[in-house]
Amino acid sequence: MTIHARSLARTVSVWARREESRNACLETPWCQAVSGDLEEALRKADLAILCTPVVHLSEMLGEIGDVLPGGCILTDVGSTKANICKAASEANLVSFVGSHPIAGSEKTGLENARDDLFEKCPCFVTPIETNDLANCEKVTDFWQSLDMNVMRATPEEHDQILAHVSHLPHFLVSALCHALANQPAEWSKGSGQGLRDATRIAAGSPAIWRDIAQQNRSEILKALDHFDVESKNLRRMLEENDSENLFHWLNKSKAYRESIE
Repeated sequence: MTIHARSLARTVSVWARREESRNACLETPWCQAVSGDLEEALRKADLAILCTPVVHLSEMLGEIGDVLPGGCILTDVGSTKANICKAASEANLVSFVGSHPIAGSEKTGLENARDDLFEKCPCFVTPIETNDLANCEKVTDFWQSLDMNVMRATPEEHDQILAHVSHLPHFLVSALCHALANQPAEWSKGSGQGLRDATRIAAGSPAIWRDIAQQNRSEILKALDHFDVESKNLRRMLEENDSENLFHWLNKSKAYRESIE
């Protein structure tokens, strides 16, 4: 949709497993061709973007090399990168450059798509040593043409960063909702906007977040270890009624929240 809105391609061709997904895309003004056959969908492509769930990406990378047109650059939008980039390397996909545009909300599906979704949002590009520098630049230029702020990192660095700033927050909020779900149902009637704001992301797709946990488990566990330190600090200050340090602790938290606006 964004590519069409910015006139960045002559043709947008979509491959999808399900017929209903293909039909829905073909009914939009931004899609010119659809196919359930990967080779047909990729024919004459200059750029291919894999948007499947992360657990299927490694499998697809093992298959796509046989049908990828010569000169076609391949990238993805996966929320984890180390396993995906490793699979691409093992499949000898020299034209693959990993990327992860960070945009959207807890809502999924074509009905929630917007052509301004990527504007001013961050995007990681995660090249590996075997990548052609020119391909890395082209992938970077592509995401910048969608008005994204591109950062480069190794796949491992990406997974470490996202475990802290994306994956951990989701699972912490889900844990909070899980704990509240075990309390009397009428308690929720006393909640205000703060609870809704703080727990919005817990409404995200359980299937997507289960897959992310599977793909980035070790880094998420490390992030949980770091969070446990803060949780113990909070418990200690409350137990000791240390209001002075609690104030400074809360103030530092407030300053960080304001810094990411």
